Amino acid sequence: MDLRGRRLLILGGSIQCLKVVSAAKEMGIYTIVTDISASKEVSAVADEILPYSVMDVNALYNWCQKNPVDGIINYCIDFSQHSHQILCEKLNLPCFGTAEQYHALTDKTKFKELCINNFLDVIPEYDESNLNAIEYPVLIKPAESSGSRGINICYSRVELNDMLIQAKNASRNDKIIIEKYMGGKQDFTVTFLVVDGKPYLIRLGDRHLGRVEDGLNRQCVCTTSPSLFNALYFNNVHHKVLQMIRNLKMNNGPIFLQGFIDGDKFRFYDPGIRFPGGEYDRLFYAATGIDIVSAMVSYALTGKLAVDGLDEKSYLLNGKVAVQLTLAAKPGTISEYSGFEEIDKIPSVICVAQKAHIGKIIPASSDVKQRVIEVDFLAQNRKDIGSIAKEIYTTLRILDENGSDMLVSKFDGERVC
Repeated sequence: MDLRGRRLLILGGSIQCLKVVSAAKEMGIYTIVTDISASKEVSAVADEILPYSVMDVNALYNWCQKNPVDGIINYCIDFSQHSHQILCEKLNLPCFGTAEQYHALTDKTKFKELCINNFLDVIPEYDESNLNAIEYPVLIKPAESSGSRGINICYSRVELNDMLIQAKNASRNDKIIIEKYMGGKQDFTVTFLVVDGKPYLIRLGDRHLGRVEDGLNRQCVCTTSPSLFNALYFNNVHHKVLQMIRNLKMNNGPIFLQGFIDGDKFRFYDPGIRFPGGEYDRLFYAATGIDIVSAMVSYALTGKLAVDGLDEKSYLLNGKVAVQLTLAAKPGTISEYSGFEEIDKIPSVICVAQKAHIGKIIPASSDVKQRVIEVDFLAQNRKDIGSIAKEIYTTLRILDENGSDMLVSKFDGERVC
């Protein structure tokens, strides 16, 4: 279908949204990005930038009333999910789901109920009304938030009150969750694309976390796909996840889930009715030739989702291994970058996404604010991952105002063989 001249409103202007803007532009679509602080990369490519927050539904609705658009898309931004659904409903435009479906896949408490009702395991939880029953350590987090904000590991009753307040302040619905701390358990991620009511698995990956001494033991520093635990997942839980998605009665759109592997159990803790942040879709395209981004752009404008080549084995990436290497920095001010051109010449590297630029102050936040670059590469086999990662870390230099190396929690590749 010829979509040239159609007008697409894109919620979010961070570097993760660049692929959406670029794909739409290649299709001849007029791109309108809304973000109070759009990245310079997105601003340079988009046809128009609006100064509205992605969460300011009223302002965006009023703007669309005066400046009609043919579609709205939220591809991967966590806190844009509800705005996406509300705007699409008010303007009668294609969307990934209904208000009820969005609620079930954004509110962690509702998601937990959904899992339990579909016989899926979740992380054991404590009730805020009975704090004396808590067995430490526990993880305290907002029921509805993004970017790992407001999440803390609590080791004793002395720390509890302050951490409860932090979680509530970061929660969009003022609710919190207190659950068993799953430190040391393998973190995993699953992504589906539902096409005409049929869910297709497009990613099953292992998330590798940073070091405790860097304060990044809750932050992912690398994701490798497919998972080392594919067989365990398919034997124990895949059929239940498929049934849960069918019970949601979702027709078209993405669903991603995160959890921990606890023995032979997969304990789910985080959902989304969007694609995860990061550049996995570029790796997926390089490995399979399947262009998910363009398909979702088309769906936003037409309400029809066609993904050529997608099948039940697509997540296997034709035998390759997709590696999303997320480089994290210690607190300080970025004063120098070098090595980008050399990294681009590494044959296995598919893309490099710079999330922080020179002059950026990196806080000691222990969350996504310490992520500075994502380097994505396709390895021919798992044995190559460590050497490629080492070459990237050796080549790329990020220095602070004192000339010190800022990179921390470097992934060594030993855990994926």
